[in-house]
Amino acid sequence: SLADLLQVYGTLCWNLSQSTGRKDIPVIHLTYSPKARAAGHVANDSTQDMRYLDLIENQQENLKKAILQAPHHRLDNLATFIETHGERITHMTEALFNYRRRWRKFAIKFGLTGLLLSLAAGAGAVFGIGTYLGLMDQAVISGAGGGTALVVFFIWMTFLKKKFVIRFLDRQLTDLDGLTSLDNQARMDSWNSVRDIVLAYLKKTGGVYSMGDVEYDYFSVKKVFERGTREIREALNELTTIRHDAHVPREDTDEDSREPVYGRSPRFIRTAAELQNEEIPEE
Repeated sequence: SLADLLQVYGTLCWNLSQSTGRKDIPVIHLTYSPKARAAGHVANDSTQDMRYLDLIENQQENLKKAILQAPHHRLDNLATFIETHGERITHMTEALFNYRRRWRKFAIKFGLTGLLLSLAAGAGAVFGIGTYLGLMDQAVISGAGGGTALVVFFIWMTFLKKKFVIRFLDRQLTDLDGLTSLDNQARMDSWNSVRDIVLAYLKKTGGVYSMGDVEYDYFSVKKVFERGTREIREALNELTTIRHDAHVPREDTDEDSREPVYGRSPRFIRTAAELQNEEIPEE
């Protein structure tokens, strides 16, 4: 029919010109005035031929329903926006949080390794001095062992740490996908949208940022994503049950007789009732 043809053509034009990420496709509704149609049939001498209206279905009621559903679609688009970007931000902060957790484990392991090596070096110095040099003064032997341990630990935590930190960062950047779980296609799509952002941020900061701030942001956004979006969807489902033609009772329809919401008006501000009752002085 002509209506189906125009609707298909409208959908095709929309798909060709679509530049946003909205998921709803508008439908062309054909409508006309019944009075104009009746006037076209009655007025035989009219210059406007209204006979083509018989080929078109009058979709006034469908148009009214579509207009009333427009706010619902808008809220649905906003809910989808929150869901999409909430999931992406959650995924990004999750990867950054996991990196700092790995970094903390690496730092603890690196520090303990350096401590053990320094203690071993100090013990070796004490054994060497006591065995080969034959010194029996315990204060000198203990001081030499402690000094050796401090020097080794200082070198380990300053010069050698820089090399190991750079190597750790390079290894994490190479295996960036290992910072998060990609167990389904949805998480893979979400990760692909934020992967470059995470990579650029780690390169810019060198992996040095506050773990507490990232942890707080991660759980805050995750809470909004999981609970907030669910509450929005529940509210939208409740809106669909509301009838648009439902009558809302009003206690008082006289606007001038209502009490001011914010108390009495200032003396230089007059209400509508005061202006109406005010007498205009004659000149």
